[in-house]
Amino acid sequence: MPYLNRLGTLIINNNRITRINPKIGEFLPKLHTLVLTNNRLVNLAEIDPLASLTKLHFLSLLDNNITKKPNYRLYVIHKLKSLRVLDFKKVKGKERAEAEHLFASKEVEEEARRESVKTFTPGEVPNVLEVDEEQQAPKVVAPTPEQIIAIK
Repeated sequence: MPYLNRLGTLIINNNRITRINPKIGEFLPKLHTLVLTNNRLVNLAEIDPLASLTKLHFLSLLDNNITKKPNYRLYVIHKLKSLRVLDFKKVKGKERAEAEHLFASKEVEEEARRESVKTFTPGEVPNVLEVDEEQQAPKVVAPTPEQIIAIK
């Protein structure tokens, strides 16, 4: 990734982003707005590299599975000290205090990060029940006679 010293806003919606480069703060030192709406971020640990963006004030992670995690909002607020707006909602002082209180101990923070991280072990066959619905291949269904007629 090239160094983009002057880039302040980055909008990368509707992609398949699953990870964030750990050196993002080094590459984008003046980034203040980041919109990652509708991507594939799943685990809280995946947003940890954003902590290196010291000027980040606005962040959107809407429509990512990460937003469904327990304490998602508080974890992000705890990690990103300069954040003012998260998912188009202002970060309030009360939320910031609650986040600091909740994640005061390293054990709680680690537990939140580890909660749903699934590690792949080479040679191990994944349990079918552990595979998310989104990760499974879509089922192929033949078109109905009405659909075939409509295509013609």
